[in-house]
Amino acid sequence: MRPGANDTGCREAAEHIVSMTREEMLALLERRLSRWQNRDPEALAADYAETAVLDSPMTGQAVGRDAIRRSYEAFFEAYGELSLAYEHVLVDGDQMARLSTSDGSTTSPGSS
Repeated sequence: MRPGANDTGCREAAEHIVSMTREEMLALLERRLSRWQNRDPEALAADYAETAVLDSPMTGQAVGRDAIRRSYEAFFEAYGELSLAYEHVLVDGDQMARLSTSDGSTTSPGSS
């Protein structure tokens, strides 16, 4: 994954990041979408460095791959039927952005 403002684990290991072609970036997105649709926290977390830091407005901060996996597990438990679809993908050199939509409801305690 490319270093970014919310991924300090990758930022610290920037010298180990391998450039990806446009096709490899698009394949990564498709693989992650498939893993999301299959509700596979282990496979999703495998894309992160062992020391990655994930800051999520939904699940908070997760430090390390195992914590990131647990974050995905908690998210899927709370939003079990949430769907995800990619609407637009932009690849510009070594940068990629995606616009996605999701739909579903929460099963978290205290939700209405």
